[in-house]
Amino acid sequence: DMSLQLLSTPSSSPSISVPSSMGGLDFLPSVCLSTNLMHTCTSLLLIPSHATIDAPPLVVCGKENGETLAFSSDYGHRFGRSDACTSPITAIAYGRATNQTGNELVTISADGQLTLFKVIEGITLTLQPTFHQLVQANITAAVIADVDRDGLMELIVIMTDRVLRTFQWCPVSNQFLPRNKWEVPSHVSSIAIGESSTRQYEAWLSQAGTRQYVAIRFSGDHSVTVCESRMDASTIFMPYRADYVRTFGSLVTGIVVHVNEKERRLRMIGGDIIGLGTVRLPSKVVVMTVDVNGLCLLYAYNERNIKKLDIDPLMRMTVLKDTFHMALIGTPAAIYVTVATTRGRLANYSIPMGTIDHRFSRMNS
Repeated sequence: DMSLQLLSTPSSSPSISVPSSMGGLDFLPSVCLSTNLMHTCTSLLLIPSHATIDAPPLVVCGKENGETLAFSSDYGHRFGRSDACTSPITAIAYGRATNQTGNELVTISADGQLTLFKVIEGITLTLQPTFHQLVQANITAAVIADVDRDGLMELIVIMTDRVLRTFQWCPVSNQFLPRNKWEVPSHVSSIAIGESSTRQYEAWLSQAGTRQYVAIRFSGDHSVTVCESRMDASTIFMPYRADYVRTFGSLVTGIVVHVNEKERRLRMIGGDIIGLGTVRLPSKVVVMTVDVNGLCLLYAYNERNIKKLDIDPLMRMTVLKDTFHMALIGTPAAIYVTVATTRGRLANYSIPMGTIDHRFSRMNS
């Protein structure tokens, strides 16, 4: 199903001019893996590997033909595959979905087939299905998090019909039961989920074609606030400590971090953004973006630089053109980023954590 080969930085990558004050941004990441898929990737996630303490992550890819693949993000050639669903896999999440010991992989297909897997690592990788349930169709993304701070995880799903839902595993009936439902005024072009500066867990949904975003507070009174912004209509809004961020086929022209009732912008270079992701580290939040030409920018912020109106990127690099999906994960040694293109190409890169820390300290000294 896959052919593996070394990937070098494409010679056709565009040369993007940057202000002279931002010289030294360029970075050549290590290429951990390159592969071609026989069917297009429709959802993408990086999950921790438990093979060794410093093992590179595992790539989980939902495909157009309904299969889910899992494989090592280096040249270990470990590979696992699920049976195919009847429609494309549109959402993948990983965590303690059933609030039991150990993490589980959750996949959801376009027609609402939810499957739980146990990921078994050995000489090969095995995706062992443990549970099936039919939920709502047209789910485009999923996240596992303790949104109401009660110690139990919820499954958050985002749907194409302007709806966000949460489910929670019921040990009595052995199934996911619906908890809450929110409907927003307009089509959701992007979503960011995480903690506010006051440690409240919330979701920020950007509204396509409007200068509005919707803030959903998961705890307390579950309030929904429609906020006006002076920013461009193609801007994505993020809480201060974002755990998850995703666009839904819409190009993004700006990114705003909302902190203490103020808007802080990530300064853009290059073309419109087609994909982005975030990693929440103990000392900072890292955001990566990729534009339509494969130009990838890395930002980092914490209380040291979030007071600035504009936050400059720490580094830029070139990844695959035609990227449509992006996934990030952090380990003590590096940040790994995987991108998948509209033509079935997939590549995994690593950026040493020491390099990120050094550039962040130098820029904010």
